[in-house]
Amino acid sequence: MSRTLLVEKQFRDICRMAEGVCRLVPLKGIDLATSFYGNSLERTVGDIDLLAYPEEGAVAFVRKLRAEGGYVPQFDYLDSEAALRVKRKTCLRPQPTALRTDVDIHLAFVTKKFFSRSQQAFNRDAVARLRHESGAVYRMDAVDRWLYLAQHAAFHHFSAPKWSKDLIDLGDAMTANELELLASRARVYNMERVCRYAVERLAGEAPRPWLSALRGAGRAPLWLRYLLKDGQGGRKWYHFIAKPFWEFVFIARRRDRWRAYFALFFPAPAMLCSIYRRRMTWHYACYYPMHALVSLIGAGLFALVYLAVALPKKENEGFGMGN
Repeated sequence: MSRTLLVEKQFRDICRMAEGVCRLVPLKGIDLATSFYGNSLERTVGDIDLLAYPEEGAVAFVRKLRAEGGYVPQFDYLDSEAALRVKRKTCLRPQPTALRTDVDIHLAFVTKKFFSRSQQAFNRDAVARLRHESGAVYRMDAVDRWLYLAQHAAFHHFSAPKWSKDLIDLGDAMTANELELLASRARVYNMERVCRYAVERLAGEAPRPWLSALRGAGRAPLWLRYLLKDGQGGRKWYHFIAKPFWEFVFIARRRDRWRAYFALFFPAPAMLCSIYRRRMTWHYACYYPMHALVSLIGAGLFALVYLAVALPKKENEGFGMGN
């Protein structure tokens, strides 16, 4: 209880620092604890995740947090504005650490290295739909919040039970029109695979009529059954081969997958820093050939696994009410 209250106080202090510099959107636990759940003590909060925009204001805000707030980069490879702009996120640690928690500043809602390349429209439109709360604080609408949390939980395979509870509680609170809008936005923003995976996981944990409606009829495609089995601990040799590449499985459109593969095989120096989580200076020339070789071998093995195990074959690939 005391930790939650301390984190909430830290969040309010940060919001005051942002006034006149940028706009902030609380994300994940701090968002739910301070808005959706009536009592902030109903939702535990670890780190404080915030979207800061516009980009120039966000960069200035990170500078202010470091200069005046006593925060330092959590990882040395993120200790530059170039890394922040490429990764679209930075992680800050308070100094001293007592009574305060880490703060993650995002420049976009979806920041996964490769999946985010297919989510530029969502990142743009979700900002346009924000509603002002007070001061520098803005909030996502209910549908965008569900989609954002679903992709976050999906990429971490629902490893924290609280993520499932959040999505179920948010879905229970939605109206029929909002659920229809959820299905529509999932298709518009190419999040069908993320949502289908999330709905299947949630339906297995806490069945709801709205989850059944979103699941649709017919058997789940093979790629989805593969992910569900992996998430339930049914691991085989091919799960370990495919694990570094399952970002690509969630990319719905083929052309977006090709763009993501290109970014993997030919990363910019700042992207290579993000992939390996270390600084790249003169030894970039050494890392790149190794990275290209490992990526090609891994992608080849993943392609074989995908073709042999997880290729959809005339099964229900859709997502949405009544699919």
